[in-house]
Amino acid sequence: MYFLLKKFLLISASLTVLLLTTGKLFGAADLSPRTAVQVHTGINQLYNLNFDQAENIFSQITAAESNHPIGYVYLALTSIGRTLTTGTTDANTEQFNAYTEMAVKQALSSKSSEKAPWNLYYSGVAFMLKSYSEGKQQNYIDSLRWLKRGISLINRSCKNSKTSADAKMFLGSYQYFTSKMPWYFRFFASLLVEPANQNVGIENLEYAVSHSEFGRVESEMLLSIAYLWDDQYYTALSFAEKLLTEHPENYCFGFLKQEILLRQREYKTALNCATNQLIRIEYDKRKEIDGLIANQYYMLGLIYAKTKKYDDALKNFAFTFNFAENKPYLKAWAILRQGTVYDLKKQYSRARSCYAVVKTIHHESDLLAAYGQKFAAIPYRGEPLE
Repeated sequence: MYFLLKKFLLISASLTVLLLTTGKLFGAADLSPRTAVQVHTGINQLYNLNFDQAENIFSQITAAESNHPIGYVYLALTSIGRTLTTGTTDANTEQFNAYTEMAVKQALSSKSSEKAPWNLYYSGVAFMLKSYSEGKQQNYIDSLRWLKRGISLINRSCKNSKTSADAKMFLGSYQYFTSKMPWYFRFFASLLVEPANQNVGIENLEYAVSHSEFGRVESEMLLSIAYLWDDQYYTALSFAEKLLTEHPENYCFGFLKQEILLRQREYKTALNCATNQLIRIEYDKRKEIDGLIANQYYMLGLIYAKTKKYDDALKNFAFTFNFAENKPYLKAWAILRQGTVYDLKKQYSRARSCYAVVKTIHHESDLLAAYGQKFAAIPYRGEPLE
């Protein structure tokens, strides 16, 4: 049922853990105090989803710290952030790849990475970004190689007192979320990179929450998602509510809270949260936020489907399909969900028409393709969907 949001939140988690693991940067010998203040300001802008302002700040950092990967790392992350809201575009992809290449170039050429803890750490982040870039281009072997190099530097950062807590948050994120991936991904990641371990991952994240002064927010978010995936809903909700209270302009935390409530079967509360957030998104004047309207309609569709208000569910899935520009994955899930609702209403011909559309969308998901093929042959009967 929550596969789409799970992927959305995992991407968001990956983005945010990369964004905010640098709090102890203050006082680091390899960066000027002015740069430290700029990084802090830029991170706050990213947490508020103000991408233009963040990009401007991080561009200034690249000029001031020309021999350090930090500025390009954050510019690459800003490009990822835009894809969460506006969807994937050629411009975003090109920009992300360019910034990532520059971050890797600086990491490889830096002569101080062996001595400066935060330079070592950011070099690891740069390699992780390169891994993500290669994976998006379906260069999976290269992706695993860069991932291994990045995790290796993160492991080394865990042994340094300055970077230990933040690095453990990053390592814990890898360990936990990799353990939740399909078996073939876990196998190759464990063989070629670092063993996945759910329990050790949780321990590292909990350590980061307790000891990482500036990384607390993202550590709490990652733990909220982890507890959600482990069906510990009340703990997950406590983290999500705290995050949303502290950062009301980040609607991704609102999606997290709604998903937890949905899993708890607190449908009325989930509906109230979703409806209120939709209004806030629609009235938000920031251009970066418009793309999240489709995601909010999708959540409303899930809630209405669970409460058997099928006409309302169909309407919201239709809105999702229409508004999900540059989000083929979300678009495909929306039309698939429409098909499942038509099946529940015993309108089988309409359902099959929806499943046929799923095949025409370049969503790059084997699971979506399998669901579309399955339900085209055997109507959906209410079974849980990933």
